[in-house]
Amino acid sequence: MAPGSKKYNFKVIFLGDAADGKTTIAVKHVTATFRENYVPSLGGNITSRDYSVEGKGIILMT
Repeated sequence: MAPGSKKYNFKVIFLGDAADGKTTIAVKHVTATFRENYVPSLGGNITSRDYSVEGKGIILMT
């Protein structure tokens, strides 16, 4: 990506009942790993990952 070019920010919000995989989806997206043990998360998790698509910077926040 060229210096000074604009980055686009996208925010994704997962809503749902307890224990339906919201945190698992976010962690798998950012770290490319999967935890088999269930550890409940309290409150919210904020993660982000940078992409480059067609030379444009994209930040995806979950």
